[in-house]
Amino acid sequence: MGCVSWRTMKISKSMPTVDAGTDFRAVITRARQAASIESRRAQDGRLCRRVVIILPSREIALQECQPSGSANKEMIEGVEKILPSGSPSNVIAIAFTDLKASSNTREVSQAMPFLGFLLGFAYIGHNVVAFEGHSSALAEGLAEADLLLADARMIPFLQKDWRDVAFTVMRTPKVFVHQPNGQVQQIVRNAAQ
Repeated sequence: MGCVSWRTMKISKSMPTVDAGTDFRAVITRARQAASIESRRAQDGRLCRRVVIILPSREIALQECQPSGSANKEMIEGVEKILPSGSPSNVIAIAFTDLKASSNTREVSQAMPFLGFLLGFAYIGHNVVAFEGHSSALAEGLAEADLLLADARMIPFLQKDWRDVAFTVMRTPKVFVHQPNGQVQQIVRNAAQ
């Protein structure tokens, strides 16, 4: 399981086929470790964090944030309102991750329309991992998470009790769904499904 970059993708209308034979616990552990590290950019040597994306093949891809100290105040304040940076939290995203190799952030944001939120969370110090939410990995992927941001376009392909799973296994469950119109809706535990 190596690291790959991004490539042009076509968004599917179904759950991606995943490598269910892979030990997902090992994959998510590795992804969380990679998400917690601030590394030096090869181009200029400045420190940056990253969003880690688990592909259906169970390879790990990295999407770099902008370098530390380069974000504007408004961006930082916007993500701080959702999840303050006081101590690192584990953020998990459920999104379309059936992507190929290339590093074009614009293409990644087509598949993950809330990529800006994820990069913002990582930039302010949170550990951010995205995966597709397949039933073979859902509970393990959500375990230890403090915030879940799910793409509404993926919800129809998740197991029916995904909300119950989230509120049961997450460390401190804050669950949000990103709607196609760009709105973010918070989900509460006892809301009608």
